[in-house]
Amino acid sequence: RSLTPAVLAVALAVGLAAAATLHGSLDGERTHVAHAAAAAVGVGALAVAAAVAGGWSRAVSWGIALLAAGYAISVLGEGSRLDLTAPLFGALLVVTAELAYTACEWRGPHAVNRAAEVRRWLRLTGVVALGALIGLGALGLTSAWGAGSPAVLVAGGAAAILLLVLVAMLHRQT
Repeated sequence: RSLTPAVLAVALAVGLAAAATLHGSLDGERTHVAHAAAAAVGVGALAVAAAVAGGWSRAVSWGIALLAAGYAISVLGEGSRLDLTAPLFGALLVVTAELAYTACEWRGPHAVNRAAEVRRWLRLTGVVALGALIGLGALGLTSAWGAGSPAVLVAGGAAAILLLVLVAMLHRQT
């Protein structure tokens, strides 16, 4: 039973690592920046795979953190700029983490409550979709008004607050 979320988590981690590596290399990043990003996401994907294979739920967060850091390196390596794939990447990181934690949880004795699991996955889907929409909205406002506008700072602050509220809601309900 734990094999399905485990395979999906590892596949998503490898896919995110490949996407971040391609992102850095296709954007014309300097070689050392592209290598640093590739190393971080590669180790992150391996950490997620090892965590899922060994049932070490504490190692999942390290893998997700390395995937996120590698992506950030690939985006910001040549200077700050807007990246419209960031909300999608962030949403997929959340899904990868949840699948990996689920795979670790289901390895041990686990009482099956189908209704609770359906609610859990529906809630997670809603949080991920809403988070991606908030992120895309903030990026859209930033690209429309320019990075120096006070309205952008207000929109960015509101988006950050909304994302924190979503994380708090998810934490409280799980």
